Amino acid sequence: MIKVEKADLAEFSEESVKKEPRQKHNYTSELELKSLLIRIKNSREHDFSQKHNKRINKYILWHTRINNKKYDNPTKRNIVKAKLKEKAVQLSTECNVDKLSYERFGEILLLMVKNILKKPQFSGYTYRDDFYSDAVYKILKYLGNFNHELISVITGQQVNSFAYISQIIHNSILFIINIKKKENENLRKQVSMEMVNHNLTLKNTDEATESKYLTKFEIEEAEEIHLDEIKISLLEEIKQMEFNEDGKHKYDIYYPRDYRISFEEYNDLKPYLKGKISIIRKK
Repeated sequence: MIKVEKADLAEFSEESVKKEPRQKHNYTSELELKSLLIRIKNSREHDFSQKHNKRINKYILWHTRINNKKYDNPTKRNIVKAKLKEKAVQLSTECNVDKLSYERFGEILLLMVKNILKKPQFSGYTYRDDFYSDAVYKILKYLGNFNHELISVITGQQVNSFAYISQIIHNSILFIINIKKKENENLRKQVSMEMVNHNLTLKNTDEATESKYLTKFEIEEAEEIHLDEIKISLLEEIKQMEFNEDGKHKYDIYYPRDYRISFEEYNDLKPYLKGKISIIRKK
């Protein structure tokens, strides 16, 4: 068993490193993330004590401070780092995570997702809530597959916990993007089919009505109503209009070219478009 002596840590005190430059990202370290994964996995599979959590977190803090400081002779620093790392990992394998450390793990996950979403290929998407929720769900689901003792075929070193979690987040984001694309495509197809059916219904209704009244009176040409401005919505504008209910009047409502009808508004408009009312976008 490797023992960490106080003398080894004397020159690595908080006072000696507090003015050193910070890490590229300061929200976690490889050792901290690996330790948390091991402890959370233990909590699911074993009935270990939680008493070592505070001690492990202290070793991780010392390891991070030492790693951020530059020394003229790094040999001793590397020895102490190795001792702290081995001790932290060893204690982690014998300990279940406590509430404070588990909350720290949650903070790290959210920060990792946030930073990965800054990549250019993920900019412009509005599914941020879905990205976060699915990524966290996938991490909690698959963290049990992480094995810190495995050796990477590529590097010949122990697997990297930071890379493991980052890959899960990356795959989760791509999954949500693909799901949303399929949903939008299906919605566009559905709206397109509804518009075709709606136009056919209007055509059949018009022909039936014209045939019915042809022997009684001549069908009037459609009355054109031009809306130059829509203050609230097209639906509200139509609700405020007064239409002749004698059955022979037709109305073509022309709305501004730059006005866009949402899917929700279109569903609300359908009951008003079953009679002699048609809506046409201005050219």
